[in-house]
Amino acid sequence: MTLKTYLIFCFLFTCLCFEDSVCLAQKVKLSDLTKVELITSGSWMDAYYQKVEVVPKNGIWKSYQTKLFSNGYSRDRKVSRDSSKTFIREVPSSIVEQFISLAATPDPNIRDELFNIKTASLIAQIDSNVASAERFNGIRVFPSAEWKSQFIKAVSAKSVVSNALYNVLHPMKMDDRSHYYIITTDKFNKTDTITTDANGELYYLPWTINGKKSYNPNITKLFELMRGNDAFEANEQKNVYSGIITELYYYKTFKAKLDWGRFKAEQPDIYNKVSKTLIPLKFSYYNDKTHPFDMGYSGVFLSSQLPGYIELDGYFSKDHPNAVDFHNAQETRLVNWYKKGSFIFDYMERHPNAAMYFSPSIEDEIYAEVEKRYPDLAKFDKAKVSAFSIRGGQDYANVSLWFLLPDDKIILIRHGGKLADNYQHKFDIIPTKTLASRSTFVCLVFDKHGKKIDGSEDTFEVKLPQF
Repeated sequence: MTLKTYLIFCFLFTCLCFEDSVCLAQKVKLSDLTKVELITSGSWMDAYYQKVEVVPKNGIWKSYQTKLFSNGYSRDRKVSRDSSKTFIREVPSSIVEQFISLAATPDPNIRDELFNIKTASLIAQIDSNVASAERFNGIRVFPSAEWKSQFIKAVSAKSVVSNALYNVLHPMKMDDRSHYYIITTDKFNKTDTITTDANGELYYLPWTINGKKSYNPNITKLFELMRGNDAFEANEQKNVYSGIITELYYYKTFKAKLDWGRFKAEQPDIYNKVSKTLIPLKFSYYNDKTHPFDMGYSGVFLSSQLPGYIELDGYFSKDHPNAVDFHNAQETRLVNWYKKGSFIFDYMERHPNAAMYFSPSIEDEIYAEVEKRYPDLAKFDKAKVSAFSIRGGQDYANVSLWFLLPDDKIILIRHGGKLADNYQHKFDIIPTKTLASRSTFVCLVFDKHGKKIDGSEDTFEVKLPQF
């Protein structure tokens, strides 16, 4: 073992002893283990497979690559088919013991201290990340010194960084995913397996341990070290900072504030009509100069009159003055509905990571199919029917679509999982283990108390126009 490798292991072990003392309660007898397999399997777009075995040899644990397959699709990766046994490194038994303890203990909470986020390092990466992102999007207007000062002040607050880290660790699910496995085998030939699927997720999180999720990044750190990937931790640390900066810059208030200020300067009349209650979450100028009229600004907003889990879609332009009246009317409608109360708000309060998103448009094809199954829908002016989606809990696969009617009834239109049985107390959609390949359309009508008063769980198809 080289001095560099030895020091890396010593440093990690020291950190783990302090950070993960909670996991040491599950002591693992290494004498009972005969093998630990670390398997990486690429996605369908990246034909890649590697198996590394960590085994004891005369009291010393060693890692070997025993299988490698690649079609060379990824950049700089050579085509390879190799089943020869190749030595990687010696692994201290204390590290193996700690790794197995972590891999046997679900750790569902995100503990910021495990990600080793340093404010100074985060700030140091702001310029390069923002500049790179702006160049990628073809933007030449960079943040002012005042804006950067505000940004630095914000990222110095632990709560802001903690919330951003949570969102970064819960990205939108993708179908093109790589797979990672940890398989332990004992002297009785009994095996245990933990797995994770990832597409750009930091540290491949979460791992699944005994059916439960674990957001402990140290599992992945040791996984990669034993595979011989010494550069992993340094690179992933940069990715953590990049993810947090991007989350705050584009998907929270900072980028929005820049364009919100420009909107105020360019279109003060419209700004004064919408700024009294609306707070931009995402907001940007999107006139690409190809249209004969000004396309204006678009964004996603919170309302000072509504709870923070309700997000409103909107766009404003001097060439579309009616849009302002429409969005103001929608906000007023939602405020009145919220004041009356609904079982759906009770659910949102119990699930702090869920979000309710209101869209200004409804597809005609979906509306027509729902009207066939609930004829009373024809009594209402479609312009006064609102569409909203709910992204529930920690899983972006848990997304449902609803209609809000002028009489305060709501209709469940689409879901991507299995329906819960008790609508009144557990109406939400139970997410599938993986992202559903297609949504299920239903028509279920509820009153404010969550009682089903019309409709059916019978599914139907909707033919949307092809573009």
